[in-house]
Amino acid sequence: MSATTSTRVSRRTAGAVAAVLLAMIVPAAAPATASAIGAGHSAPGAVSHKAASPVGKWDVLITIHAQDPPLYSWIICDLTADQKVHCVNKPGSATPPLEGTGIWKPGAGKAFSFWITHHAHRDENGNEHGSINAVHVGSYNRKSFATSGTAFIDLEDGTPWTGPIAVESKATRIG
Repeated sequence: MSATTSTRVSRRTAGAVAAVLLAMIVPAAAPATASAIGAGHSAPGAVSHKAASPVGKWDVLITIHAQDPPLYSWIICDLTADQKVHCVNKPGSATPPLEGTGIWKPGAGKAFSFWITHHAHRDENGNEHGSINAVHVGSYNRKSFATSGTAFIDLEDGTPWTGPIAVESKATRIG
């Protein structure tokens, strides 16, 4: 990624953006979380899979607008009833690894959001370092979901974070 295709932001700016996004997501999700929790769940905030929800396994195409043309990555993501997200590269995918973990929150109706940290970024030589941090907001139905979001890259080498980078996802339920 070149300096002409991305914007550098300071850690303070990235932290402020993350705090604002979380402040917007958490209060909006609280009423939906309370109504979506089924009887008999022992974990606070757990969401019933029987109710229409994004809980399940998904085949996901990520579009990353870090350059023109954009980059694409195919991953498999699990969204669990305890509102966790775990993603791994789709088997056989030749795209850069985007294994990551995060949290998701239900919103009003069929809306949901998630925060994910991909644990390593690969430089132009294929070396892993840093992290990619993204927040997505979108909607789902029983068979698919679509989101749009913003990502920031932290090389963890003392340089300013790279971003914001527009990202999108389109997914099909596989389990």
